[in-house]
Amino acid sequence: MTFVTALMLAACLDRLEISLAKIIKCISELDISAAHETHF
Repeated sequence: MTFVTALMLAACLDRLEISLAKIIKCISELDISAAHETHF
């Protein structure tokens, strides 16, 4: 896990109280970022 990914994940956890939908969107973005990282 990169530092940026850790920050994104922390931001997602901070938003847990706001909306589950935002978490799902955030996690899907993390998955996309992780997929791009593995290609490199």
